[in-house]
Amino acid sequence: MSKFATATQNESVFVHTTAFSGVEAPNPLIQKGDLQGSSAAISLDAIDQVMAGYKAEATEDSSFSEVAASYEIAAATPVAASATLTAPSNSILDQSITDLILVGDSNYSLGTAQDLDTLTGLKANQGYVGGLDSVDYFKFDLSAIRDLTLSLTGTNGNELTSNISLRLIQDQNNNGQIDSGEVLASSSRGGFLNESLNKVLAGGNYYAEVKNLSGSGNYELRSYAKLPQVNVDIDRVTALNGGIDWGSQADFYSKITIAGNTHTTNHVNNDNDISPDWSHSRTVDGNSRYVSVGIQMWDSDGGLNGADDRIDIDGGAGRDINVTYDLLTNQITGDVSGTGGSTLGSSGNSGDRARTYFKVTEGDWYDRNLGDNNFTNLARNAGTSTSRNEMLTLLRETKDYGSVTSQELTDLRTIVDDRYQPEYVDNLAGKVVNGDVANNRSGIGNLYGGASATRMESLIGKWFLGNDRPDTGNTYREVSGSLFQNGISYTDVDQGGVGDCYFVNSLAGTALQSPNTISNMFTDNGDGTFTVKFYKADGSRDYVTVDRFLPTTSSGRAKYAGWGGGTNTNSNNELWVALAEKAYAQVNESGWIGQDNTNSYEGISGGTLEAITHITGEDNTGYKTFRNASFSQLLTAFANDEVTYLSDGGHAYTMTGYDANTGIFTVYNPWGFDIELTWTEMLDKFVRWGHSES
Repeated sequence: MSKFATATQNESVFVHTTAFSGVEAPNPLIQKGDLQGSSAAISLDAIDQVMAGYKAEATEDSSFSEVAASYEIAAATPVAASATLTAPSNSILDQSITDLILVGDSNYSLGTAQDLDTLTGLKANQGYVGGLDSVDYFKFDLSAIRDLTLSLTGTNGNELTSNISLRLIQDQNNNGQIDSGEVLASSSRGGFLNESLNKVLAGGNYYAEVKNLSGSGNYELRSYAKLPQVNVDIDRVTALNGGIDWGSQADFYSKITIAGNTHTTNHVNNDNDISPDWSHSRTVDGNSRYVSVGIQMWDSDGGLNGADDRIDIDGGAGRDINVTYDLLTNQITGDVSGTGGSTLGSSGNSGDRARTYFKVTEGDWYDRNLGDNNFTNLARNAGTSTSRNEMLTLLRETKDYGSVTSQELTDLRTIVDDRYQPEYVDNLAGKVVNGDVANNRSGIGNLYGGASATRMESLIGKWFLGNDRPDTGNTYREVSGSLFQNGISYTDVDQGGVGDCYFVNSLAGTALQSPNTISNMFTDNGDGTFTVKFYKADGSRDYVTVDRFLPTTSSGRAKYAGWGGGTNTNSNNELWVALAEKAYAQVNESGWIGQDNTNSYEGISGGTLEAITHITGEDNTGYKTFRNASFSQLLTAFANDEVTYLSDGGHAYTMTGYDANTGIFTVYNPWGFDIELTWTEMLDKFVRWGHSES
């Protein structure tokens, strides 16, 4: 049987075969347009080289059921890009013939699983499931005992578009099949919800199964293998005899030892019954499943001989608690027996004695500080620095059952307040989870425990996607072009149909004197949105996100700040000025730029040179009267690369040049042109001025 397959983007998929189950294929070339309908969709994922082991399945004409077991195709040419086919609901080319459909990747079984090698740290892999390409397998090794987290989400911060289950498997008899007892953990929450699981595993070989249950779409599988962390928490200590401390109550402290590492706690003085919240955590190497744990209790009163008194907290012959914690079974044995995570108690039986309540657990910061299990796993797999897309995944995870629970909101706030993420991500996420006055002004409202999933998505849209656009009486259209074209220049500024000359003029002056400041204002998010940075008067930074949709005239041209290229479909458009203006209108709703606190273009009409500070983060002089004494001051400010601001009483300009030989000043009008003036003409024209103070 001779078979091979090729595919290129937006072209045909070729399936060549001489025979299958005694049936000749009716057409060796299945064109993309030949298959119509919606009963099943398959995708051929891009790969870099020829790969063998592609799965193909025979499908019948009317029932669309599989008529034979899968077989392998030896690929004769590489799959160069991606293509998608949709099979019909009731027929395939010829009602009487069986067709062959190629499934789009090779990791369809344990034997063909994609090899992730030995897991160390965090890995991310993207894939597709849907239609006949219903399952993907990944295999990986653990070199020793590791705490493993697997998470399954949509790609690039988007939600899943299919109902996918996640299973952790160990092929214990190495027969290439999933037998009883070989599924170690699973997650199948239903709907299009994210999936995750967490388990401490011994060193060995394992598999992750990503299985489509309904729908179709892309996914991202993240795997994070880390060294186990053992934690001991002492919740309460109660003196059992009144004479621990002569004439007063006990001054307790503890020494906690995990795998040979000892931590001495703080002292709690003059109290026979304490709830100290003492804890000690230790990362262990994972080479042994058994971890030794010891607890000593002391009274720091000094005793008669000047030494601290060791308190009996063991019900046996010793004075200390000594136990062994099994990482793989989560069981505790020794002086006290029980299960990890449960509160255990032990009482001394001689001399100065006390009862101690404690817990032993395995888990990291995420386990100890977050409460929602699935959110905890996703947060851990976001890594030590939460990117924008990872934050979007975490925010959207809380929508899972139609509302944001109080625990999920608490967990989100913990992540935003306590973990590291890029400043702009932290700022925007804070506005979503901790609130902002703009949330209420917009009509969306702040989050609270029990807030709807719709409110969460609206806040994501407002702060991360830029879809809460400024009010305008004009039509928004998506604008083609680039953020910058041929560098950054003050001549890019062309004021439009709103009276914000003070702002666009400040952009022009900044573009002249510090183009890097303009460049650093923007973060291109790669999805048609840009996050824009502004500065408050106290020097702190604030952020807002805008999309490519801008107000246009009926002919598709810029209504407000110009973009240079022409209509909204022109690829030569330069967007930075228009996007900065739009962002300024949006951030106005947060109430700190000194305007009317509305999300509107008219809301930023009429302002002051305070805009220089909002753009650059530098102080400004405020307005000064323009007079003869201003001559040297203006030249000095310009020579020092300060952003200059000139006003004729109704319109703002910025100085762009001076010719000492002719005494001519060049001044830019943000309507889009330079003017040249003598000093006398400058005195006649301008009534006040100011500049940045770097």
